[in-house]
Amino acid sequence: MRTDDHITATHDFLQNHTGGYTADIGIILGTGLGGLVKDINIHHRIDYKEIPHFPVSTVESHHGNLILGEISGKNAVVMQGRFHYYENYSHEEITYPVQVMKKMGVKVLIVSNACGGLNPIYKKADLMIMRDHINFHYDSPLKNFRFPSYNKPLYSPELIALAEKAALINEISVRKGVYLSLHGPALETKAEYAMVRKFGADAVGMSTI
Repeated sequence: MRTDDHITATHDFLQNHTGGYTADIGIILGTGLGGLVKDINIHHRIDYKEIPHFPVSTVESHHGNLILGEISGKNAVVMQGRFHYYENYSHEEITYPVQVMKKMGVKVLIVSNACGGLNPIYKKADLMIMRDHINFHYDSPLKNFRFPSYNKPLYSPELIALAEKAALINEISVRKGVYLSLHGPALETKAEYAMVRKFGADAVGMSTI
């Protein structure tokens, strides 16, 4: 079980290792997007295995590095490789790096993934901005919070609008929809695809939530 003391120990290690690095933005890179680090002015690259209390990525395509550097004029903490529920990590462990990011000053978190499109108007390789999600993990990183309110949008309307504006300026087609997350690691059957589509999902995957 990760505690506040663990978070503090991880944060202190990173501060000592990097000379007190702070960041504005956190980015979690999903499958196929690890190459984004080429666009980052990297100040520090740290293997997850070197960081106290940090989980370790077991998926072959996920590099397992914490990248600290500058992108588009902003200091960022970038996870090159993420953790999944099917790797036998708890939601508490999966979200642990996000808690560390918060302690480093991160206010904005950008998360990406590769997933399966369900909406019939979507095409292969379309980009979709998540406006909401359905959690089919039968567990939640918020389980220790009593009756958290969902009156406000889970995903920032301001950031969604900013992403849509950036896509328009760069002539990139982008969708906006609901993501449904299942355990994995097996892909879904045709019957399961039909079921989750009826639940209102536009895309399905096994990460992010």
